[in-house]
This record gives sequence, structure tokens and C-alpha cells, in this order.
Amino acid sequence: MIFAVFPSLAGNFIAPSDARQFTDDLSFLHTTLPLDRKAMLSADAWRSLAFIVLATGALYLFVIGKLKSVVVTAVLAALILVDLWGISKRYLNDDNFVERELLFNPVRATAADKFILADTDPSFRVLDLTKDLFNSDATPSYFHKNIGGYSAVKMRRFQDLIDHRIMPELAKFTAAFQTAETLEDLNEHLQQLQILNMLNMRYLIYHPDAPPVRNEFANGNAWFVKHAHVVGNADEEMAMLSRIDTKRELVAGEEFASDFPMTYNTASDSLAQIRLTHYSPNKLIYEFQSETPQMVVFSEIYYSKGWRAFVDGEETPHFRANYVLRAMLVDAGAHTIEFRFEPTSYRIGNCISLIASLLLIIALLTVVGFRFYRKSN
Repeated sequence: MIFAVFPSLAGNFIAPSDARQFTDDLSFLHTTLPLDRKAMLSADAWRSLAFIVLATGALYLFVIGKLKSVVVTAVLAALILVDLWGISKRYLNDDNFVERELLFNPVRATAADKFILADTDPSFRVLDLTKDLFNSDATPSYFHKNIGGYSAVKMRRFQDLIDHRIMPELAKFTAAFQTAETLEDLNEHLQQLQILNMLNMRYLIYHPDAPPVRNEFANGNAWFVKHAHVVGNADEEMAMLSRIDTKRELVAGEEFASDFPMTYNTASDSLAQIRLTHYSPNKLIYEFQSETPQMVVFSEIYYSKGWRAFVDGEETPHFRANYVLRAMLVDAGAHTIEFRFEPTSYRIGNCISLIASLLLIIALLTVVGFRFYRKSN
């Protein structure tokens, strides 16, 4: 009742984050939002007080013998039900339910999406310029492997790449795209997209109802490079990334220098090839063929805490290249290269779970067997 009559006792109803969240267009919320919060507290306090009075009254009548236990139990159960129902409706109500068609088809494919879906390659990426790329809109990921989308657990290295390379490159390309008059003009700019091309951006959506632009200069799922640059730290790696041709060169930190030789022969086999044959979130398989050793860069994020590489079934070291991608030196010949996501924590957790389950089953069987033995004797 005190909070219902004097809600200001709870504070000033202003959160520290309010000043950062409300721009000039929403400055009126600095005044109205605290009033709304105050009114909500007062209303809920009166509501709680009503339930307390009714429940206390029912218990008092039971104590003095005016109500039977069955009746007071029913009254308390009804009050609890009404209380829970009212609060639950704030979080799950009619606005949370949609038509069945919308539930199973929450995102409808546009003409551009349908065009891209006709491509049967197991893996490539799409850049949708009609969406908010990295902040809130992830609808392109409903149909495609998307360069963009929002995640609260985004890798810091990839966020660095977004801030320092992808966004500047994208801004420059967007300006050029608006002035391009022919496909040749556009291709000239697409060819210069070193970062987006190494991320295997095959399609560019510029209008949902128009066919997308196909980028013929994307590096692909995996490619061979002729030269590796080794640098001392992450800043140097990021800086070097803006100066190399990612189709022919890579840059790596010195902590990975032991994983590959400083010089290697890749020029003698012009027919060398690598092809992605299987793609799933936790397994990637490539077919490799070359008469000479090859340095291969894979357009997949390097993440050492779980991803392991195998060549013909034998685990093989791979390293981080171009700040975020994977790379590996592969010997001459025909090989099957496989990446598997097998985090140690998952394997250990499975073993602990299996052992615990077995111990529980043994304990239950022991108890049952002991009781059966006692009854039989």
C-alpha cells in the first residue's frame, strides 16, 4: 500500500542507459517514460495489495471457522490462477499468435532470392544491399549464406574486419555502383573488392524484385595462393590485408609461421584444382588434385576451439590467414580434405554424461536387485 500511494519511494524511474538510447527525436521520452514507469509501479502495487487482502480475508475466515478447508483452498487456488493468468498475458497474448501460413513461411522469397536459389553450388555467399547489413536484419540468412546479419556473440576478429575493411570497401563500392553505367563499369569495381571477394560474395542484391548481380570475381570456396606474408601482430595483419591481392597472396601472423614454409612451389601445375563437395555446419569436405604442393586458402572462418582439419583421414595442422580465414599447405597428389567441428568440451561433456547415465542405471539396478533379494529371503 505504501508503494501504491507513494511510488516515488522506489526511485526516480530513470535508468542510466536512458541518456544513451534516446536521440533528439525521442527526447520527450526523458519526461514521459519515468511517468509511465511510476504509473505502472503504482498500478501493480494496488493489484498486489488487492490479492493480499483477499487471500488474508479468506485465511482469516478459515481460522475463525466461517469457511471450510475445501472452500478456502478453492479461493486461494482461484486467486493464484487469476494472478498468474494476468501476469502471463503480459508476455504471451493474442499478439504472439499468427496465422499458420505465416508461422511456417515467416519470410517470403523475393524475385532476387528465387534467382539465387536456382544456383546448386553447395556454398557461396550473398550480399543484400537492401537490408541493414550488420545491425538488425538477418532475413537474407533465411535463404542464403549471408554476408551480414546480427549476432550478439559475433567474433571480435570478424567485427574488426567489418569495422576496418568491409564497411570502407562497401561504402566505396556503393558509391561506384550508383554511378556505373554499364556492366563493364560494374565488373571493374567488383574486381577490386579484395575483402568481399575473399568472403566468396557471389551475388549482390540491389533490389528485391530485380535479378541480382553475379560477381564473377569472387575467390570461391577455396583457392591457391602463390605468396605468403608473415607479420608480427594483428594491426600489421589488418594493414597488410588492404595491400595484398587476396586471390594470389595471403597474410598470416608470425605465431603460425611454423605451419608452412616461407617458400613453396605452386607455379608448375596450372591444372591444380580444389572443389567443395560437401557442406554442413559442422563438416566441410573438399577434393584436391595437384602435381605440386599447394597453399590453399579456405573461405571459412578460422576458429581453433573446435574446428579440426584432416587430409585423407589424418589430422593436419591449419592456420589463420587474412585475419579471419583458414589456410593449409597440402602436399602434391589427390587428397580429400575434411574440416570437422569437434570441440573438446563437447566430447568431454558427452563422456561425462555417458558415465553418469551408466552409474545411475547401475545404482537403480542395484537398489532393485537388493530389494528383490531381501524379499526372496
